[in-house]
Amino acid sequence: MGIGNLAKLINSNMAITPEKKFLREFNKTIEELDENRAPSKTYAPSSMGGCMRLMYFKVTGAECDPPSGDSILAGICESGTDRHVRLQTWVTRMKEAGYDWEWIDVGEYLKEHPVKGTYISNKSGMETHCKNKILNLSFMTDGIIKYEGDYYILEIKTESVYKYQSQTGPFPEHLVQATCYSTGLGIDKVIFLYEDRNLCNKKCYLVDITDEMKQDLVVGKIQTVEQFKKDGITPPKSTNLKDCTYCSYKKICGMY
Repeated sequence: MGIGNLAKLINSNMAITPEKKFLREFNKTIEELDENRAPSKTYAPSSMGGCMRLMYFKVTGAECDPPSGDSILAGICESGTDRHVRLQTWVTRMKEAGYDWEWIDVGEYLKEHPVKGTYISNKSGMETHCKNKILNLSFMTDGIIKYEGDYYILEIKTESVYKYQSQTGPFPEHLVQATCYSTGLGIDKVIFLYEDRNLCNKKCYLVDITDEMKQDLVVGKIQTVEQFKKDGITPPKSTNLKDCTYCSYKKICGMY
C-alpha cells in the first residue's frame, strides 16, 4: 500500500465518530452472530403457499445459500416473536377477567383429541412445536382457545401499518398456513388476530377451514412434491417473483 493510500485510510478511520462506529459495529454483531439454523427436511406452513421448488429443495436437503446477514430483518423477526408472547399472555388472562375464552394447552388437547400422525415435538414458552409424521409436516401453532364449548386455532400476525390499513381479511398465504394447522390439529375454526406494529391497533377474522381447502392447499400439494421426489424431477420454478425475495435456494435454483 502506498503512503498516499495509507494516509487516506488513516484519515478515513479518524473521521468515524464514536457513535457511528458503535452503530456500524452493533449492526455487524447482529449480522455475524444471529443464529442461522439449517432447515429440517420437513414441510413448513410458511412455504406451503409459495414456490413448490422451494418445498422440494427443503425436503430433499438441498444446500442453502450462505446467510446474507441482515440486522433489520433479524430485528423484525425478534419484535414479532416478542409481541406474540405479549398477546398470547393476555389471551391466557381473558378467563381471569370474566370472559368465556379459555387458553388450551396444545399437548393436553391432542391427548384428548388425537389426530393421526400428529405429535408434540417440543414446547418452548407459549409456543408448541408439532409434527405430523404422515405428511412430514412441521408446524408451530400460536395456540388453541375454547369458547362456549367450541375450539379455535389462534393465529397471530403483526404487520406494517400500511398493510393493516388496507386489509379486509386474512391474506392468502396466511390462509394456507392456517389450513396446515387445521390439518395437523383437527380443528376447523381459525381466529386470526392482526396487529399493526406502529399503533398496536387490532383486527380479527374468523375462517372455517374446509376439507377441500385441506386437500387443495396442503395434502394435494405435499403429494405433488412427493411425486417429484419419487421421480427425481425438480418442480417448475414459481412465476411469482415475490417468492424469490427471501428464498434461501437461489443458487441451486439457478442451476435448473
